[in-house]
Amino acid sequence: MTFTEEFSALEQKSLNQIIATRIHKELSELRSRVDTSPTIPKRWVWELIQNAKDVNVGGKVRVRIEADLEDPDAHVTFNHNGGAFSVENIRFLIEQVSSKSRTKDSTGRPITTGKFGTGFLTTHLLSPYVLVKGVAKQQGLLPRKFELYLDRSGTELEEIIAAVEAAKKSTQSVDKQPHYKGYVAGEFNTTFRYELTDDTGKNVARAGLADLDTCLPYTLAFVEEIESVDYTGHLVSLHESDEERVDGEVQFLSVATADDQGDTETSTIAVLSKGLTTIAMPIEQTEEGVRILPLDADLPRLFCDFPLLGTELFPFPVVINNPTFNPTDARDGLFLTQTQRADPPSEHNRAVIKEALSLYLALLKYASKNAWRNLHLFAVAKPIPAGLGWVDQNWYRNEILKPIRDTLLRTNIVRTAANTMAPIQSADGRQELGSTVLSVIPASSRWPLSF
Repeated sequence: MTFTEEFSALEQKSLNQIIATRIHKELSELRSRVDTSPTIPKRWVWELIQNAKDVNVGGKVRVRIEADLEDPDAHVTFNHNGGAFSVENIRFLIEQVSSKSRTKDSTGRPITTGKFGTGFLTTHLLSPYVLVKGVAKQQGLLPRKFELYLDRSGTELEEIIAAVEAAKKSTQSVDKQPHYKGYVAGEFNTTFRYELTDDTGKNVARAGLADLDTCLPYTLAFVEEIESVDYTGHLVSLHESDEERVDGEVQFLSVATADDQGDTETSTIAVLSKGLTTIAMPIEQTEEGVRILPLDADLPRLFCDFPLLGTELFPFPVVINNPTFNPTDARDGLFLTQTQRADPPSEHNRAVIKEALSLYLALLKYASKNAWRNLHLFAVAKPIPAGLGWVDQNWYRNEILKPIRDTLLRTNIVRTAANTMAPIQSADGRQELGSTVLSVIPASSRWPLSF
């Protein structure tokens, strides 16, 4: 063997070592926290949906999740009708390398959210083993079906390296498969099947599926590429409206949930957008007019198209979405800190929050003018809790909370006994409302009076 061959062999060995070390580090941390973290068990479902969205066909993708949590065939099978796998997709899936591109479309929106990076390892909390079935399609090559078995059960580097090498070797069989003449783009050609072999995997499955009930309506409102998600007896889709979404106009989006019996429930979300920033809040339309509904306590307040699990305590009165947010690696928060040195990601995040503040004030004005019910829910804004270390408390208090407070005090948000709308304070700062009227405001929403 020559020195060149020795160097080449060592380079491949070093690469495998790096891959295995990264997988070992990420999985070890996830496994150690899965039973105690309120967010980690939920992440798998959003990672898979995010990956499906990134390979949409013609701007749309449908998702179908099958789940059986009872032995002996307990499993979760995730299907989507997105595009076929490229060679790069398959390689990155094995090596757990993100194919996220910073390429943006003409509006500045990222074309992909990210595929098969370390976030995908959260799906292995369902099971160390996953069987991937799909279609490999590459320019200049005929499409072929393939199966890929990923084993992440190893706890030592040598075991992980062996599993990665075995997965790589299995890709050599793709060329031996017959040409898939029946391939049709847009059909359900992709499947990820996880065998649930223990209670931890089943609990993780339950947590992710339950989180769909909470977060999916907002995800559909924010991510137009997701046409529908079918899971455990629920088919959830965004009602197609004839109205085009227009910046600066308050619009009502309806999300339909159909069950196996054919019954359909509809929820409505009010949204207001400017550029890539959107705010949203749940409402219902009644004979008396629009009624604001409280945000679910388990609903993240921040979305980067998909929910940033862990932002449930971010004390903003409405949900904020922007696909260009710079989240933490764990996607459980945003860097909203201030430092002496330049920090472009944090600066961008803070700019988006301030843009959301402007949208919030505009929505408040619109809702007050149109006499929406439960306007006091706009006042559910408080200082940053001590546990949210990723937010600069002084910045939030002065740049976000103070403008909210000042506007709320002088906006007609309280319905009086005479069924008229009144502000909490007059323009000269005097308290307009007596204790009788204030009693209709929940205690949790009276913070502006003593802030």
